[in-house]
Amino acid sequence: MGKKYTKKEAVSIAISAARLYKDNFVGKRLLFVVTDKHKKVSSLEAGFDASNFHHLTGLELTNSAWSHLDFYNFCIDGRLKETDIDFAGKGTTHQKLAVLPFAFKNANLSASMMGNFNNSHPLLYTEKLVGGVKWALGFRDVTGTGDYVPDTLLEGDIRDNIKDSYRIIATYIKGTDESVFSQIIYRAKKIDYDKLKYPDDWGSLPRLEAEDNNSVDNAK
Repeated sequence: MGKKYTKKEAVSIAISAARLYKDNFVGKRLLFVVTDKHKKVSSLEAGFDASNFHHLTGLELTNSAWSHLDFYNFCIDGRLKETDIDFAGKGTTHQKLAVLPFAFKNANLSASMMGNFNNSHPLLYTEKLVGGVKWALGFRDVTGTGDYVPDTLLEGDIRDNIKDSYRIIATYIKGTDESVFSQIIYRAKKIDYDKLKYPDDWGSLPRLEAEDNNSVDNAK
């Protein structure tokens, strides 16, 4: 059994995590470039909005009039109180709180793997997971047009919750008002650049080159 948090601890964690989320993710889009075991390249693009944060905490609100954005703003302003929150009955809140202090520290999510959710949690609806051995962030296509947004946070090894595993070889970031991904914030080590197989419809998405010496933050 993992740690059981008090509401006081939960408030402190939520406020700190919200501020990290604001600094590193709100108004940004990430592009995860991945490969399968045959070096076939594919990608996942996701956007981050302030209203997405509440889903990632597992906390329930005692005030039914509050929106997801209200919760986020109360966290950012440091006005969230113990009486404003409850823990989810299914016990997942404590698992999320265990990794919330770390998940949003790095703009690349410290993520090295991606996969399709294997429905290991029957009451959870998400589609894609991105993460590593300690946590994974879930993404859902909200419009059916490839508009992925974060909708859950899971504690533990991502490989326990995916049915197929793809290696993240690069992560790019841009503002929602920017047209192209030009800033790389993660690059995997030991990439076989000459063996990468890009799809015909890759278009204007960035292609990795061995001689590309862009500054990269590979913080894990």
